[in-house]
Amino acid sequence: MSTQVQQTLGDGSALDRLTFLVPNGWNVWHGGNICDAEEPDSYWPGRIVAQAKGWWITIDRRRDAHEAHWRNLRDTGQSGVTHIGQLERQDGSTFTTEDSAPVLRALRLAFSLAVGRAVGPLLPVGWRQEAPVWTQWRRERIDSVRPSGQFLDRYAGHTQVAELIERVVDFCDIDDRMEVLQYAVSYYITATYDADDELRVALPVSGMQLLAYRRFVEERQSFTNNQWADLGKADSLGRGQTECEIRRLLDDCNIATGLPSQFANLQKVSAALPALKDGSPRDALGCVISMRNKIIHPTKALPSTWDAYQWWEAASYAVDAFLLSILNTIGYTGQYRSAVATNVSTGVTNPVPWVPPLP
Repeated sequence: MSTQVQQTLGDGSALDRLTFLVPNGWNVWHGGNICDAEEPDSYWPGRIVAQAKGWWITIDRRRDAHEAHWRNLRDTGQSGVTHIGQLERQDGSTFTTEDSAPVLRALRLAFSLAVGRAVGPLLPVGWRQEAPVWTQWRRERIDSVRPSGQFLDRYAGHTQVAELIERVVDFCDIDDRMEVLQYAVSYYITATYDADDELRVALPVSGMQLLAYRRFVEERQSFTNNQWADLGKADSLGRGQTECEIRRLLDDCNIATGLPSQFANLQKVSAALPALKDGSPRDALGCVISMRNKIIHPTKALPSTWDAYQWWEAASYAVDAFLLSILNTIGYTGQYRSAVATNVSTGVTNPVPWVPPLP
């Protein structure tokens, strides 16, 4: 059996455009109209157009990716191409496959973040006028269709995906940013797609630590490594190092750390935990860190007493805070679906908390 995981054919220089397939993409209800070239009077909604770093990025939903098709993919665990994408320069100039490679990597991160599972462009084909002149076969992880993530709303999803694409492509223009976001998105989709609630508490904590260190030590240089390592020692309320790191990130993003009023089970966790040095109870972040520490540092003397409902609410808060941290990192300013909102119905979205509300 061949172990080859990538094959490339053709000449990847002086391309006019590059097309690709998107298996198991997103199922949203709106978008620009797409016309069938062979049937000019036939069209359907589902086009998303984004522009970033001098690129036009167009994603079209396939005509046959209707509700029955999505139900079949979900119920059978099979995979199918649901969207077709295209890259081209905004100024009409030609480009090489080396130019487009970072954009394709960024699109994989944007798609995966949007749906909470691994999704990416496959089988890219480079075109020179109307002739295909280059292609690449490469093995990539593509997760099956099942409920995951929480970012997309079926009504507003086309707008959300367009901005997400633009923000991620812009952010990933620098290699080290691409690497940081790749790790963060990997933590996120693992927590949303195939992890138990205990790990859905732990994984976001590690991801937020990654983002906090990058922001305050590497990017802003507000702290030296030694100063960062001593955050917990300087905390007057007795909160540990990990909590201090993440709390600084969430405060900087204006992400709430209080206990959601509807999370009665997480409130019971707070009531059972030791109070802070000033006598105040643990907030949602404090509960998440305490529960996470039990997973990361289990002890025989302190058996877990939390039930499945408490873990679920802690995980919901942790994943929501982590998602917002990623969105803030890439500069996203649009709407998202909050897991800790009082109304989580389809069609209800929330503004990200760092954007002032409209007057």
